Amino acid sequence: MNRTIIVRRNYLHFVKKYQRPLSKTVRFNVVKVIPAGSAAAGKKAFTAA
Repeated sequence: MNRTIIVRRNYLHFVKKYQRPLSKTVRFNVVKVIPAGSAAAGKKAFTAA
C-alpha cells in the first residue's frame, strides 16, 4: 500500500451499525502505472547522481 492516503474518521466507532468493513472504506485510484523495469533504471541513475 505505497502512496496510500488514509483518512480516519473515528466518530461513531462505538455504534456497531455504523461500522464499515475496511475494504469498503479504503478505495484505490490508479493515477499512473510505471513499469517495474523503467522504475528500477531510474532509481539507479538517481542514486548514482
